[in-house]
Amino acid sequence: NEGSAILKIDGKYYLQYAAPGTEVRVYADGYYVADTPLGPFTYCQDSPFSLKAGGFIGGAGHGDTFRDRYGNLWHVSTMTIAQRHMFERRIGLFPASVAPDGTLRAYTAFTDYPFQIPQKKIDFAKWMSKPSMNLLSYRVKATASSSKEGHAPSLATDEQVETWWSAATGRSGEWLQADLGSLKKIEALQVNFADEGSDVHAPHAPFVYQYRIDVSKDGRQWLTVVDATANTLDLAHRLHQLDRAVKARYVRIENTASVSSGQFSVYDLRVFGRGNGPKVQRVTGVKVSRDEQDPRSVSLTWDAQPQATGYIVSWGTAPDRMTHEAMVMGDNHWECNGLNRDAPYYFRVRAFGERGLGSDSEVLQ
Repeated sequence: NEGSAILKIDGKYYLQYAAPGTEVRVYADGYYVADTPLGPFTYCQDSPFSLKAGGFIGGAGHGDTFRDRYGNLWHVSTMTIAQRHMFERRIGLFPASVAPDGTLRAYTAFTDYPFQIPQKKIDFAKWMSKPSMNLLSYRVKATASSSKEGHAPSLATDEQVETWWSAATGRSGEWLQADLGSLKKIEALQVNFADEGSDVHAPHAPFVYQYRIDVSKDGRQWLTVVDATANTLDLAHRLHQLDRAVKARYVRIENTASVSSGQFSVYDLRVFGRGNGPKVQRVTGVKVSRDEQDPRSVSLTWDAQPQATGYIVSWGTAPDRMTHEAMVMGDNHWECNGLNRDAPYYFRVRAFGERGLGSDSEVLQ
C-alpha cells in the first residue's frame, strides 16, 4: 500500500491508500473510515472506490480527494502508460461523491471522454450517468504517409494508450488519416501525441507540435477544422471542441513543422460526436461466474451487439449500490481479480455506441 492520505468528510475520517502498483491498469485507491484521525479505522468493503481498468487509459490510484469552490468532490490520481518506463503515467481527474451511508466513490467510466467542469453544485451520480459525446473512431480504418516498424496506423484508433502510430520521420508533411466508414456528425477531436523517439525530458525546453486537422466527406475536398500551425503550447493530450459540428467521413492530421526530437507520432486520434447507425439495445444473456477457490475473481459474459462500441460493467455490494464501473471495449467478456474476498457482489451491463447508451441489463449476483 502507498500514497496514503486522510480526508475529513461529514465528521468522518477517510484514510485513502493506493494498491497494487503504478505500472498496472488496476492501480486503484481504497479506503478505511474512522470517527477520529487516529482511528481505529474500519476497512470499507466497497474498496477500491477509485478504479479505471478499461477505456483509452487506465489506472486511478495514488491520489487524493478534494472539494471545489462549489462543494463538489473530485478525486485526482495517476493513470498508467508504463511502456518506456514502469512509472510513465498521466494525471486523471474524476468526479466523486459520498452517499448518505458514507460510501465514497469516484466516477471513472466515461472520464476519458470529453466532459465539462461544472460551475455550480451538482449531483455527479446523475451528471456522469452518460457521456456528453460518443466515440466515433474506435477501430476504424487508418492510413498514414509512412510508418515506423511496430507502429502501424491501426494502433492510432485502437483506444489503447499503450500502443501508438509513429511516422518514419518527424518532418513536416507526415500525416495520419482515419476513415469513419460513413458520414458522421463530428463535435470534437482529441489528439494524443506519443513523442516516439524523443530524447527531450522535463524540465528542459517544451516539446511543441504544430499541425493541422482537416475533414472531408469524400476524401477529395478537405476542410480545415483545427489550425495549430502556430501552436506554442506543450500539450501531449489536447482536446479540440469544434465551434460548430461538421459532417464528415475522413479525418486527417498533418504535421506542419518538423518536431524537435524523434518522430511525429500519435497514441490515438480520437473523434467524438454522433453516428447514424442503429442504437444499442438492452444487454441480454448476462452470466456471472465467481471463482469458488478464489472469490476475489469473477468472470462475466453476455450477448454481443454488433452496433456496440463497448459495454459498461457495473458492480457493487448491494443491488442499489453499484459503486464500481469498468469500460469493456469491443468484447462481450470481462474478468476481474479485484473483488473483496468476503463481500457479496451484484452486477449489471450496459452497451454504448455511436448513438449513446442502452438500458441496464438485469442485476445478477
